[in-house]
Amino acid sequence: MKNYLRILVLLVVLIVPAYASASSVYLTLQGTVNSVFDNAGLVGSSGVQIGDTLNYVVAVDTEIGGSFTDVRGGTYAIPGAVYTSLFQGVLSGADAEQYNWGRDFGQSIYFQTGNEDSNLYVNSWTAGLSDIQVGTEISQLYEIAFGANGESSRIDLSDVTVTRVADTAPTPIPGAILLMGGGLGLVGIIRRRFGKNS
Repeated sequence: MKNYLRILVLLVVLIVPAYASASSVYLTLQGTVNSVFDNAGLVGSSGVQIGDTLNYVVAVDTEIGGSFTDVRGGTYAIPGAVYTSLFQGVLSGADAEQYNWGRDFGQSIYFQTGNEDSNLYVNSWTAGLSDIQVGTEISQLYEIAFGANGESSRIDLSDVTVTRVADTAPTPIPGAILLMGGGLGLVGIIRRRFGKNS
């Protein structure tokens, strides 16, 4: 039983600091596809069609400054901006310029945020960064990615709202099941191994 408690304490000591150090806020944005431009063929390969409902997840960290990374890999600071990152997008394009910045204007926000696959542009004229909550309307949202042919593909959404605001990234259902199964398996192994000693 002592060994079981030691392992449990060790797990808590290792996990709790990771949660405490996270300063990002994850915004889940949901909207309806109202137009597409597909010169690179990336929208077609993603299976997205007009009328589909899509979710995007943007990480915002107000403790880090915003940045821009060019196609050669040079990263430059954006003065007065906060760091943003596209945690979950739809289009999967070739390497391009990556934007990771956002500005809070008090009653509105503007993000140019991306990852290695695409860039997302978000604009809200109804709320500042500290006012965003579930149900906040986003005025404009579109995603752009570049294909191997150098052309771009773009998805525009309408009726966009914030559906989740959290300090942890959303876990996909298969990932959640894997985490839960792994945890239960670990508990079973510990009970089986150390249960004989008690």
